[in-house]
Amino acid sequence: MLFIHNKNMKFEFDKKKSAANKDKNEKLISAFAKAYQWHLPLKKEKFTSLAEICKKEKVGLTYASRVYRLNFVAPQIVEAIINGT
Repeated sequence: MLFIHNKNMKFEFDKKKSAANKDKNEKLISAFAKAYQWHLPLKKEKFTSLAEICKKEKVGLTYASRVYRLNFVAPQIVEAIINGT
């Protein structure tokens, strides 16, 4: 189970429940969670750039940039995706 808390939203992901609800897109939900996990260290200045996170996570900068932009999707849209609606 994955929990990520933000002042406007809370990500909750349970693969068992998700299997029962086929409307949810697990990969997209995981991408939102990853984007938020990468955002926190930048916000807290543990890393100075997304490139540093890419080195640590061993992913390409292009991929990380695309995923990172998910942090700026409207909270209502994120909630609808998580709920499978």
